[in-house]
Amino acid sequence: MPSYRADIIERLKLHGVKVETQDASRTVSVEMIRLVEPKLAPRANEGHVQMSVEQVTTESRDWTFPKGSVRVSTDQPLGDLVVLLLEPQSSESVFAWGMVPEVLSRVEYIEPYAIAPLAEKMMAADPALKAEFEAKLAAEPKFAADPDARLAWFYRRTPFYDQRHLLYPIAREK
Repeated sequence: MPSYRADIIERLKLHGVKVETQDASRTVSVEMIRLVEPKLAPRANEGHVQMSVEQVTTESRDWTFPKGSVRVSTDQPLGDLVVLLLEPQSSESVFAWGMVPEVLSRVEYIEPYAIAPLAEKMMAADPALKAEFEAKLAAEPKFAADPDARLAWFYRRTPFYDQRHLLYPIAREK
C-alpha cells in the first residue's frame, strides 16, 4: 500500500491489523486490480460517497514500492478483516466507503481535435489496427454510432493513455 495513504494505514492499525513498513524501495511481482465500470452511490452515507464495482480485471506486473510503503499480510489473525477492508469488491472496503476516489480520476486525456488526426495516422501505419477497428465498427453498431467511443478506442492504444485510470492503488503480492 502506498505510504501516502496514511489515513488507510492508520485505520488498519486501529483495527489491530499488523502492517510492515518498508525501510527501502522494493520491486515486487504483484497483481493489480483494474475496476470495470465502478459506480458512485446517488447520495452520501455517514459522510462518505460510497462506490461499488461488480467486475474487476487483474494485471500482473512488477511494481516498485518506495520506502515507507506498507505491506499487509493476510497471514495473520485478522487476515479476513484485511481482505474485507482492502478488496474493492467488498461492501466494507476502503474503496466502497469512498476512501480512494483518486482511482476514478483520469489524469491524462487528449482532446478530440488531437486524437482524430492521430487515429488516421495510426491506421495508415498499422493495417492490423485498422482491420481491428473496422471489425469493431461492423460488429458493434452502438460503438460505430458513438464518435467519442471511437476516439477513446484509439486513445487507449496511444502512449499518452493514462494507465492508472481505474487501477486500484492497493496491489496483491504474488
